[in-house]
Amino acid sequence: MRRWFDANADGLFAFVYARVNQNREVARDITQQVLEQALRQIKKFDPDRGEMPTWLRMLALNPIRKAQKQLSREAPMPGEEALHKQWADAGSRELPSETLARAETRDLVDEALQNLPDHYRTVLRSRYVADASLADIASEQNSSISTVKPLLHRAREAFREEFQRLSAVRHRMPVAP
Repeated sequence: MRRWFDANADGLFAFVYARVNQNREVARDITQQVLEQALRQIKKFDPDRGEMPTWLRMLALNPIRKAQKQLSREAPMPGEEALHKQWADAGSRELPSETLARAETRDLVDEALQNLPDHYRTVLRSRYVADASLADIASEQNSSISTVKPLLHRAREAFREEFQRLSAVRHRMPVAP
């Protein structure tokens, strides 16, 4: 049980912490709550549907939403001057729903990447985050471009499938074949 805790607690805490306005106390409480819930419901974990970190994150979603609502209620109301400025700036900013959609997509991308094997995650980050060329990636891996191309293709396919699976799970939709 200690190994299970050590393997999962920090990643779960980081996931929760980022979603509760970096409130360390709230993140600790939710992490503890989710780990306890997971131990009580461990028989419900199905490795065919995803890895343990993904399952724990899914268990954390409702406590996170509840905490987010509570934190937003506790946030101080802006003064009249701040409200006027927000109103004046409203036309130049995106709508909250657009911000939330982008944040949700970013979370799904991060989670999908974390669920990929290391070699896929590495090649995808090199290509799309570091903007490395195929030649650069081949050099980093002491390999050839003809080896990197199919690896990158397989990594993109694995990412696409994992992203779709996570999106379907989050929105309770069937996964396309």
